[in-house]
Amino acid sequence: MDAQEFKIKFLPQHEFMYRTAWRLTHNAQDAEDLVQDAFLKLWSLREKLGEVTHVEAYCQRLVKNRFLDKRRAGGSGDIDIGPPDDLPLASDGDAAQPLEHEEMLHQLNNIVKRLPRNEQIVFMRRDIENAEFEEIAHDTGLTEGSVRALLSRARQTVRKQFKEWIRQ
Repeated sequence: MDAQEFKIKFLPQHEFMYRTAWRLTHNAQDAEDLVQDAFLKLWSLREKLGEVTHVEAYCQRLVKNRFLDKRRAGGSGDIDIGPPDDLPLASDGDAAQPLEHEEMLHQLNNIVKRLPRNEQIVFMRRDIENAEFEEIAHDTGLTEGSVRALLSRARQTVRKQFKEWIRQ
């Protein structure tokens, strides 16, 4: 693939790749760095990219894989859940409701950050990104059984600690 074909096929994916990266990092600079890294990888693979039929899916997978590679290599230690895009706003004038949601998200984020690293990754990939067990196993190098076990432990820990926090 020559430079012109690369520009036509992959540069329009920048915005989509950035949104994917931002959902993973919750930080504008980290997201941009991740996209830049993904484009460098794409460029180095340009001879093989002619076979790619679903460009958007390929780019999304590449961004996720680069993110996971950086995590495994000892990149930033925090995984931030961040606020969901569909956070409900108070409709009856109750100003406390959004604050309660924000506080709950903050606490949930703190609980997830205290999970062991593999549990964090599996929890985030499955419950936040809706990744399939097979995909998580492939990306992490774990077996599907290990992924399921880690997810179960992570969910139990999160559930238990969140209930304890609510009772306080």
